[in-house]
Amino acid sequence: MTEGNIIRQLFIFSWPLLVGNIFQQLYNTVDSIIVGNYIGSDALAAVGVFSPMNNLLIGLFLGISTGATVVVSQCFGAKDIQKLSKAIHVSIWLTAANAIVFTILGLLISKWLLQITDTPANIFEMALTYSRIMFLCIPGLFFYNILSGILRGMGDSVAPLIILIGANILNAVFLYLFVVLFDRGISGAAYATFLAQTLSAIVTLFYLLSSQKKYDINLRGLKPDWGIGK
Repeated sequence: MTEGNIIRQLFIFSWPLLVGNIFQQLYNTVDSIIVGNYIGSDALAAVGVFSPMNNLLIGLFLGISTGATVVVSQCFGAKDIQKLSKAIHVSIWLTAANAIVFTILGLLISKWLLQITDTPANIFEMALTYSRIMFLCIPGLFFYNILSGILRGMGDSVAPLIILIGANILNAVFLYLFVVLFDRGISGAAYATFLAQTLSAIVTLFYLLSSQKKYDINLRGLKPDWGIGK
């Protein structure tokens, strides 16, 4: 980015981020399309109830991942490999800890959230089932965004987008299998998204570990540096 036309360099780096934000929203959109067509209007309404919560979570995790991007990019730009490795390790630790907290919190307050948003009685149980399973998606969603932020901090904005597109395709396939072929209803729709998002996080982690070996990124001795974490 320090050579050539800076506007062109910024555009090349940033367009995958913009497209990625669209694909992040597509999980819920595809869920709505399949559920509306194959389960019914009540189920579609139940999925729609979770949309604001889903958008809030995505926005929150994208914001947190920006913090990891900034710290990693500073270490990467300074060629401080030791600190870079520590920054990535502590990001993974913090992500794991926050994922557990947010998942448990989401499961505990999901019923209350539906109550304060005046969810209609006829779709309440379906919305509750869908919401609780979707809160299980938090670790996958959180890890994907943090790991993508790390990769972007090291100058790679394309690989996270490719993985996200692949996850959306898998989501559509799983939705068709669980909802249409296996007739698992709204819980099947939620589990399809859970699998797709979890797989996207796993693939992103393996890509990070395999593509950046020269920076000593591995899961051995994963000790957090809380100074960097703060």
